[in-house]
Amino acid sequence: MNPAIVVIDDDLDVLELVDFNLSRQGYSVITFDEPEMAIDFILNNKTDLILSDWMMPEISGIDLLKKIRNTQKTASIPFVMMTCRDLEDDVVFALQAGADDYIKKPFNLKELFLRINKILKWDSNSKFFQNENELFRAQNKHYQEIIQSISYAKKLQVAILPSKQDFLKKFPHSFIFYQPKDLVSGDFFWYSLKGNSLILVVADCTGHGVPASLMTILGNAMLQKIVNEEGERNPGNILEELDLAIINALKQTNGSDEPKDGMDVSLVEFNLESRKGIFSGAFGKLFLAKNSDVIEISGDRYPIGGLQLEKNRKYQNHPFELEIKQELFLTTDGFYDQFGGSKGKKFKKTPFKNLLEVLSTISSYQQETELHKIFTEWKGINEQTDDVLILGFNP
Repeated sequence: MNPAIVVIDDDLDVLELVDFNLSRQGYSVITFDEPEMAIDFILNNKTDLILSDWMMPEISGIDLLKKIRNTQKTASIPFVMMTCRDLEDDVVFALQAGADDYIKKPFNLKELFLRINKILKWDSNSKFFQNENELFRAQNKHYQEIIQSISYAKKLQVAILPSKQDFLKKFPHSFIFYQPKDLVSGDFFWYSLKGNSLILVVADCTGHGVPASLMTILGNAMLQKIVNEEGERNPGNILEELDLAIINALKQTNGSDEPKDGMDVSLVEFNLESRKGIFSGAFGKLFLAKNSDVIEISGDRYPIGGLQLEKNRKYQNHPFELEIKQELFLTTDGFYDQFGGSKGKKFKKTPFKNLLEVLSTISSYQQETELHKIFTEWKGINEQTDDVLILGFNP
């Protein structure tokens, strides 16, 4: 059975970061932003280690530690304090209060893994924890067959979806920054050019990896049918038809056993001659950037397919006009949801919009290069959280 780690912090970004990365290491992670709720859980459930912040509004990490140590049932549970307090006296005080270890924020994830691993190996005699690299050491024949199969699936996905190279040949002042989390991706772009009418689509399918990649193939086929075969070019109507098509294809009737997969979509119909366009989105956004000005247009707050909480979904059209030297950006949420930086937090949308301001002043080639550089530096040693796709369009 995997070791159970309870993480307590009033910073939700830290909780999400630790939860995501420790879960990837094989731990069972339970997070709380309220210490009292955590104490109640620990008293009634198997807990192998507690990882707690020091400075919290309701009860401090030191007071929490004292409660744990003064309760017979929980007194022996390993306790690691993580905090921004970095004075030598603070470290001594926490260790004297009964902490097994002390890690300073912002922390290095590899250091955190090693410290937790050391404590749990000592406590469990290494019976239930695998070395962090063991997940990647499966060199047997079955593993190799799986990797080969997924690699071939990637070739099929690339062959079926629109070609990035073909799109950039038609629109050389544009760029596509595309960085899947896994071999195959759940993000995809799609386009259709008919006369002066260009339709651009950026979509983020549920999850990532193989299941999400299957959704990209389904989405591609349905857009091909709705737009190119049936001739629909009104963005709102396209999304409504796509929503119904996904629901019917996956037999989604809100039953408990059926797939709840869907996709978030940003869709634009743009007239290359008049420079006027229409945007419609399913949890999608459109950004228009020029120098220091970035305009954000949000779509409707429900997806394509998935759980049907709304009846007869209607997707609104938002007209716009692209000014000279203004650039259009469509993106999934993978870039600004990535954990990283010195504090291990998400990049977030406001800094992303500020980045778009800078990108709009340089060439398309420089834009893609700069995005790759910034994303790589921000991510650092952290795992990539999700697929990343950003399309910058300049006619």
